[in-house]
Amino acid sequence: MITLSEAVRLFECIGAISLLIQTIEFLSLSAQTGREGVWTWSVQRKDLAHANPVTQKIFDVLFEDGVLRGHLWLRLLLISSLFLGSSSGTSVLIFTSTVILLVRWRGAFNGGSDFMTLVFLTSLMIGNLAAPFLGTETAWTVALWYVCVQSLTSYLLSGASKLLAGRWRDGQALTYFLDGGIHGPLRAGSIYRNPRVAIGCSWAFMVWECTAPLVLISQQLASIWCAIAVAFHLLVFRFFGLNRFFWAWVTTLPAIVYCAGGPMPM
Repeated sequence: MITLSEAVRLFECIGAISLLIQTIEFLSLSAQTGREGVWTWSVQRKDLAHANPVTQKIFDVLFEDGVLRGHLWLRLLLISSLFLGSSSGTSVLIFTSTVILLVRWRGAFNGGSDFMTLVFLTSLMIGNLAAPFLGTETAWTVALWYVCVQSLTSYLLSGASKLLAGRWRDGQALTYFLDGGIHGPLRAGSIYRNPRVAIGCSWAFMVWECTAPLVLISQQLASIWCAIAVAFHLLVFRFFGLNRFFWAWVTTLPAIVYCAGGPMPM
């Protein structure tokens, strides 16, 4: 059985790895986001054309090349502190930093992984900010349940949407997406072009995703389900290069295992 303190520490450390990778990626894009880059702020600031002048000026300062790089280096330090444990101050600062960066990228840099990153950071704030009022154990139980519900819901909705789509049920969608992967298109003799294999893989993924809520029955069942989740996200990374998705969702797994068969927040 995983304890609350163990779940929180795993949650913080895996989340820190996820955030570090994201921040290093942002730093590696400095040339592209600079004044001569393809994602220069002078172009993207047009999204704020109808904002008041003060708001425009604030973001002009925040997204000036030197300021943005300084922000990212400071962010690395703040995130690194999560390996020693989170606090109210660091969780709020990292959350604010993340929102600022999302504004820079018009609301999302990498879709669903950005949403799950915000879920992680919101949970950190719940656990730390609510502790003085609810007590540490109750606050972190609420925080982990918040993550657990968000994560399991995302899997359930993903599986249900596939189940309702005929092209997923007959395996065609799987082959189509793999053809568009970073190593695609698939070879003519690829096993994934075999209709039976494609259908089998599709239904395996759909059933696994749709059964997500059942993991709450016990920690043993949750542990098995989460191990499959790690393998699933590794496959997604292998075929599509979505490393942010891997870390964003793996971060939620300690919360799922802890909440499975565990205490509900009172």
